[in-house]
Amino acid sequence: MNCIVDLYGPTIFSLMNYYASAQNHYDPQSPEGFEIGQKNVLEHPELVEATIPMRYFSADQDTPPLLIMHGSRDMLVPFSQSVFLYQSMKSLGKDVTFYKINDANHGFLGFNNDTVLNIVAEFLKAHI
Repeated sequence: MNCIVDLYGPTIFSLMNYYASAQNHYDPQSPEGFEIGQKNVLEHPELVEATIPMRYFSADQDTPPLLIMHGSRDMLVPFSQSVFLYQSMKSLGKDVTFYKINDANHGFLGFNNDTVLNIVAEFLKAHI
């Protein structure tokens, strides 16, 4: 693997409801609940733990460069989810770049423009 691109990805399910969002992320029928087998997120911390990407990195482990992008107005996956990933990777000394896309929501709502697409394209060109 040459690089990682993360666009508005969830990182810590159990913290998602602490921030403004359009849904209850703890419900068994939520995407997060489905990820752990249609179970309540707060009632199954052992299952949630396995979904936290930061748990799979360490300071002494080779890690490809990481590009993180997240919209400031994301109402599905709170912006803080990408902040957690960025802070964790920086603390491990990893090559990580983080872009806050002002006024962008989840998905292509704010991401489907030349500026964002060029950032991703340039990152991929530099690492592939």
